[in-house]
Amino acid sequence: MIFVFSAIVSLGQNIPRLYKKVTPSIVKISILDNSGLASSGTGFFIDEKTIITCYHVVDNISKINITTIDDKYFTIDSIIASNKQADLIKFTVKEKNKSWLALANKLPLVGETVYIIANPKGFDFSISDGLVSAIRQKDGMQVIQTNASASQGSSGGPLLNKKGKVIGVMSYVKFAGQNLNFAATSLNAMNISNDTTITELISYPKPLEESQLDSIMEIANSFVKNRQYKKALDTILPVMKDADNIRLLAFIELIANCYFFDKDYIKAAQYFELLIAKLEETKPKTNQMVWVYAQAFHKLAICHYSLDDKEGALEILVKAETVTKLGYEMDTVRKEMYLLQLQQVYSTDAIYKYSLGRKFEACLSWKKAKTFGYKTNDFSFDEICE
Repeated sequence: MIFVFSAIVSLGQNIPRLYKKVTPSIVKISILDNSGLASSGTGFFIDEKTIITCYHVVDNISKINITTIDDKYFTIDSIIASNKQADLIKFTVKEKNKSWLALANKLPLVGETVYIIANPKGFDFSISDGLVSAIRQKDGMQVIQTNASASQGSSGGPLLNKKGKVIGVMSYVKFAGQNLNFAATSLNAMNISNDTTITELISYPKPLEESQLDSIMEIANSFVKNRQYKKALDTILPVMKDADNIRLLAFIELIANCYFFDKDYIKAAQYFELLIAKLEETKPKTNQMVWVYAQAFHKLAICHYSLDDKEGALEILVKAETVTKLGYEMDTVRKEMYLLQLQQVYSTDAIYKYSLGRKFEACLSWKKAKTFGYKTNDFSFDEICE
């Protein structure tokens, strides 16, 4: 019993060592597909310049970004082989990596302990463990079934044995069951039959540094001040992918405002919705974020009204009112700015309700605008609401 206990402790201590040893060989693959949507997957080096990942990770993409856990960047060189049926692709990069993984030359045993290191759902370089559940057939090829946890973003990640050798390449998940995850075998990965269905992969330009991003933001803001909205968009859109979370919020806000002021309300609405979603994910919010949040709701409402979604605009104005009142009560520095924002929210609400024939409700909103100091007599509301 003492011997068994010691063996378990020893194995537990070896897992961090295994993770530290193999992780420098694993890469995050960030992609931009041909429709402009971004996602990510995983891959790994099998020599100093060669990477293996899943075919479906890089299929139908526009550009690809490859980085290691220490943010080293790699540029695509050429494709060695791709095979859609096997769901595997092997390609080279121009830069050398110092570490890589060995492919096992035989199938694992059912019941063998295995590990996955991958980038599931944005949780980069996560490790999970489990067992080989079965060796099965799919489309005439052997695949490894495992109960080690995998999610979107795990595709292309190595399935490792206790020695750190690659026994499989994580390929797909059966969502109908629990922990039904499948990997292409290392034997298939060794000799990928080239079907030439993917002939080219293009790398993103190397990510910009923080100082470069700040300079680009200043240039874009100068265009906005001069009402050159298209030039501002041409400056900021190509570098969005390089922005960290804080800068990304500022970039999205600027893009949304450019489309808004240029009266492209469809695109403006899309970016205001994205901005709101990002802000809702951020907790706690700074006072500046709350201010941006309040403005985004108000402008989004204007977009919806301009696109003839009047009822939708009114629903969004309720949210604008809630956030603006919160900021007005809590943010002493922006008190006057929030006061003006409340005037705008209530007067806008009055105009929209009046346009729908809801005179009584419109007058209630108008009186709220006047209570907060609104002075302009829009559409002769002072007389209409007497």
